[in-house]
Amino acid sequence: RIAKEIDMDPIDMLLKNAVEKGHVGFEGETFASCGLKECLEKVRDASGWKDKYGKLPKHHGIGVGMGSMAAGARGAFRHDTSAAMVKVGEDGRVTLFTGIPDMGQGTHTTMAMITAEVLGIKDEQVSVVGGDTDITPVDVGAFAQRGTIMTGNAVKNAAEDARQQLAKNAAEWFEVDESDLEFRDGNVSVKGDPEKSAPFSKISHGTLHSKEGRFVMGRGFYTTPVDHGTAAWSFGAQVAEVKVDPDTGLVTVLKVWVAHDCGRAINPLAIEGQIDGQVYSAMSQVLYEECETDEGQYLNPSRLEYKMPRTYEMPEVDYIIVETIDPYGPYGAKEVGEGPIVVAGGAIAAAVADAVGSFLPEIPMTPFKVWREVRKNEIREQRKTA
Repeated sequence: RIAKEIDMDPIDMLLKNAVEKGHVGFEGETFASCGLKECLEKVRDASGWKDKYGKLPKHHGIGVGMGSMAAGARGAFRHDTSAAMVKVGEDGRVTLFTGIPDMGQGTHTTMAMITAEVLGIKDEQVSVVGGDTDITPVDVGAFAQRGTIMTGNAVKNAAEDARQQLAKNAAEWFEVDESDLEFRDGNVSVKGDPEKSAPFSKISHGTLHSKEGRFVMGRGFYTTPVDHGTAAWSFGAQVAEVKVDPDTGLVTVLKVWVAHDCGRAINPLAIEGQIDGQVYSAMSQVLYEECETDEGQYLNPSRLEYKMPRTYEMPEVDYIIVETIDPYGPYGAKEVGEGPIVVAGGAIAAAVADAVGSFLPEIPMTPFKVWREVRKNEIREQRKTA
């Protein structure tokens, strides 16, 4: 709205004001990584913004949004601890014990991938036991976008502990220092000497059946390492294109271009799935989900009256993953849990305003509200020309 008032391109204005790596916030939080400007530039180019902004047909609109999201933070406790255990069986199979639940966002897959990366084995060799407080170590929970960064770091630490235990036996076997070993491609090898190599399963078996009978159980935990409670922040920018039916006020979201700075993309396919869910949810909040009440009584208490988008109303989404490699995240990863939704809502709302010709001050922007705004602007134009 400000950009329009001063006759400036909105993305140009956002770029002039966007924070960068090293920025210190009001509460002392420091952004150790930040790809916000890159996100803005990526969606501007991908969406063809310069050819569309202010040039689309009547009742078509395009809008941009940007935002940031904390990845893990202290809340219920003074700490934000996640803990994990990694058990290595004599056959080379690995079991990861983690307290974080998987609510469909792919957390357990990510944790298995982190474990496998540390031990140099395939993801399929890792089984995950999670979310059961009776047998798994403590984890604060799957909220506040903390899964990848908090639990991920705990899992990484536990896997490194297990690897160190295996390395002790392997180093004695190869008659080298532990630092000379590398775990990669399902093998444990001596760096620079490919002849000295053994399968991971053989090292696992040999460790358990060594003179000590060493049982391998790695332990790890992680909590927020910074005083202000949030170590990492994700950033994102989105452009949405919509069309409005002037006779009904119905808004159709045509396409959304999403660029999200998630640090390191551990599981790119899961990231795309997360983005789809966030765009859908934001669109639902901005355009559909309305609670109608009369003196405290709900007038639309069921899904028949409380509207949500249907699958065929989901727009096409263009995914752009921006990797900034955060120093606090496991392998540089941050969040992609809630970050995109805080951006998508603004982009869609801005696109509707562009299509209608004026800002709608409240959400959801239901068809009646949009139609009323269209009519108001038409009457205003008619009076101008009268």
